[in-house]
Amino acid sequence: MRSTELTLVTPSSIVMKTAPPQTFEGAHVTTDTEREDCLLPAARNNKDRDDRQFTPKTCRPKSNEVGSSNAMEKEGFIRSMVLLAEHGLAVDSIITDRHPQIQKYLTENMPDVRHYYDVWHVAKGFIRSIEKVSKECPEVKPWLKSISNHMYWCAASSHGQSPDVIVAKWQSLGNHIQNKHSNHGPLFPACLHDDPGTQTKPKKWLKPSTKGCEKVVDMINKTRVLRDVRKLSPGQQTSNVEAFHSLIIRFAPKSVHFSFLGMLTRLCLAAMHYNENAGHKQAKNRDGELVFIIRYPKFKHGGYTLQAKKVHPTFEYVDDLMNTLFQKTLVDPTHLCEEWKDVQARVPATLSSTFQRPIKADAVEQHSPNRAESD
Repeated sequence: MRSTELTLVTPSSIVMKTAPPQTFEGAHVTTDTEREDCLLPAARNNKDRDDRQFTPKTCRPKSNEVGSSNAMEKEGFIRSMVLLAEHGLAVDSIITDRHPQIQKYLTENMPDVRHYYDVWHVAKGFIRSIEKVSKECPEVKPWLKSISNHMYWCAASSHGQSPDVIVAKWQSLGNHIQNKHSNHGPLFPACLHDDPGTQTKPKKWLKPSTKGCEKVVDMINKTRVLRDVRKLSPGQQTSNVEAFHSLIIRFAPKSVHFSFLGMLTRLCLAAMHYNENAGHKQAKNRDGELVFIIRYPKFKHGGYTLQAKKVHPTFEYVDDLMNTLFQKTLVDPTHLCEEWKDVQARVPATLSSTFQRPIKADAVEQHSPNRAESD
């Protein structure tokens, strides 16, 4: 038995306890013959690829099924857990954002599963709070990036260690920003960096007892922040899922309305495109040097991000679909028709199905006097 990660079309990364013949590698799932029955026909074309694989099924809820759009994320998560259980997969740990409903569900219904937080989501929320302090105390602003980097380091350097060690490393930041680099505590007694005097671009240390320093230290030691830091994931993150969600927007733009089946088929196409191109290598120029791109994300407020440029995507899955259509489906469409009927049977009612529909003639009659008065 070994712990590996399976990523579904949910806002979470899921680490599984699996045994042969299932094969899971890194942050993706490679499907085999025994698991082929859990895939839709369109997604089966990628079953032999070893890229990061997504298998969209009818786990996508609609807001009228759960009462509100805010509850859809929890319902989608629950359906994903049920799907895994139906195929005999035991969940070892789950990495999510800080969604309160999912936290409560895991605590009450899956207490044996280790629940971690994605570092990016926690760091983003904390830095937003520090940015508010920096507007009032300008001396704090140069430390924003370092504070964010420290949170990532606390998680990445603590693989296999207890959550108390991660918290101790995090709390040492309160001393570090004041130029105190030892006597932090028994679990993490001293900083591991080189002599601060050797830094090429040293930042000004925050003076103890000043307003900016006191506010930053208080925020570092807030109970909620420490609780979140204890659950930071030291390994897998949700970045692959976020990348896939970004790709879905290209196949199903939010500004366009799609039916349930239309959305489902577009999810399948997005999954096949991602599966084929997720593992593409970094591009090189004519001299054989790796190519990078400098981007300026909005959330960095003028700061830049260095991103590796990948080779151009391929679309071999389109050829696979066309071959399947002409060589199998058109020759004998029985199997596809049966599966499509099964999918149609699981389509939920439309959002307007619960509304009271008036008789059009009565609506026109009631509208006409109002229209005459407005004229």
